[in-house]
Amino acid sequence: MESIEEMIRGLDDRQLEVLASEAGRALRERSRKIDINEITAERMRDPQFAAAVRAEVERTLREC
Repeated sequence: MESIEEMIRGLDDRQLEVLASEAGRALRERSRKIDINEITAERMRDPQFAAAVRAEVERTLREC
């Protein structure tokens, strides 16, 4: 079986860009801690939850 490094070396620039983009998207999705449906006025009164929401929003904005 081919190693990941060998596979990556075999990609052209465009293919590598697509792979990097998809891998980045997958990592971002895995790191998401808060589902949009969890954000309610009641939950936002909890300082820890509110801070986590703000951090998630800031992280998302930096990625744009």
